[in-house]
Amino acid sequence: MINKAEIKEGSNILVTSVTSYTSLFLLSMLKNYNCNVYGLSYSRNEIDSVKKQFPFIKDIITFKDKNFPKNVTFDAVLDPFADTYFPYLLLNKKLNYYCKYITCGFFNQSSEKKASDVEFKLSLILSHIIIYNVHLIGNCLGTTKDLKEGIDMLHKDNVLPMDSVFTENDDLNDFIIKSFNMDKNRFGKVSFKY
Repeated sequence: MINKAEIKEGSNILVTSVTSYTSLFLLSMLKNYNCNVYGLSYSRNEIDSVKKQFPFIKDIITFKDKNFPKNVTFDAVLDPFADTYFPYLLLNKKLNYYCKYITCGFFNQSSEKKASDVEFKLSLILSHIIIYNVHLIGNCLGTTKDLKEGIDMLHKDNVLPMDSVFTENDDLNDFIIKSFNMDKNRFGKVSFKY
């Protein structure tokens, strides 16, 4: 996702869902870039933990509060959940001309997570993409080389927040509860070491 964003020095970069696993990986890598990084969270959960872990973040915006900084628009958006944020950011002119919006997935699992109060209409979305020359880029995991480089970078810098590590000596049920968003107090990756 970062490679496809083609980040330039001084760019304004928005990372959405800042407490998601994907975003924590992205933030861990963005510390090496000379750009202005902002975060976006749907709720206010764990924002202080993110700020502490990644002090280079200029600001974390909470979507429910809609506290977007004035006069700041984004050159690139790295978004794990396009259906939650993309319509709002596009239709409310938070994206710069030629913005690269890179997404790797959808959230749409509950009506509560619908961030946009604008009804999704494909023609409206497409017209804004065309008018502002927004580059909407879908991204899967990437190549094996991308994955290896990412893991090597994170392993070397040892900066990815780890919530907990389980082994075969632990209760598997505890691992599942902690891993799959059933534990709202989790911050960081939950791993099973075998």
